[in-house]
Amino acid sequence: MQQEREKGKTRNLNELSKPSFLDFDARSEEDFEESREPDETESMTPGSTTGALEPTSTEVKLPGGVATGNFLHEMLERIDYDQLLETSSPEAWSELSGVNALLARILEKHSFSEEFLSESAHLVWHTLQRKIRLGEDSSARLAETGKRIHEMKFYFPLPDSKNPFTLLGTEDSKKLWNGEGWRVKSGFLNGSIDLVFEWKNRVYLLDWKSNLLENYNKEKLTEVVHEHYLMQLQIYLLATVRWLRLFDEDAYNQRFGGILYIFLRGMPNVDAVHFERPSWRKLKQYESELEKPTQPRLPAMSA
Repeated sequence: MQQEREKGKTRNLNELSKPSFLDFDARSEEDFEESREPDETESMTPGSTTGALEPTSTEVKLPGGVATGNFLHEMLERIDYDQLLETSSPEAWSELSGVNALLARILEKHSFSEEFLSESAHLVWHTLQRKIRLGEDSSARLAETGKRIHEMKFYFPLPDSKNPFTLLGTEDSKKLWNGEGWRVKSGFLNGSIDLVFEWKNRVYLLDWKSNLLENYNKEKLTEVVHEHYLMQLQIYLLATVRWLRLFDEDAYNQRFGGILYIFLRGMPNVDAVHFERPSWRKLKQYESELEKPTQPRLPAMSA
């Protein structure tokens, strides 16, 4: 199983054009949960569930929380996108013998009962089949994006890893030092990006979100991203621009497509996507703030 997954990652990498995608470090299955930043905090999760994850009523409903996010992410990493694209409905896709067996194994691994299989398959199928906007002048179904890398690790240099600092001008750097999917190692911040793909000669970053929200309209998604994931967005952008060696504004405008936050629970009904493409000027502002962190600094962390 592990060999098959590694072959799949290698196949996707080999298909990518050389000027666009350089060497990367793909995440292994063993560190799946450890490397991920949680989609939701307790304050964002209405009626979050702990303990055994079983349906609570005749209407099966996936609970909110980190466990749900982890297994949906793994489904989106391990399924065959081409196979899903050829099917006409979530039911037709999930009833394929190989697909059904794979989804059942992932559910079991994350301690979910099989009653949740239908709903999770419904979310994933609609997410990958729905045509979404990629900025102002392009659109695509995610299942069509043949050039892609799943769970790409990155290592981002920090200006001074010995002292805590306020990252990117925010007052929230304590989250960084306490974890939440990020790790600080030998002067580098490392994490992973859910999906990097190329479409019409532009590179896009994508982050899956399993947040249980009251609604999934554009205003609500913008609010959630800017309140909870702005630091993540800035780091992803800076790390990717360095990785792709986009050293000037012309190269950035030509090759970088943007960042997408896909809210899985809303996708069956609406285009539950938050899209951002910061300007080159904004990117340089993020970079400057990282290199010259603002005051005051947090007190030194105890050992």
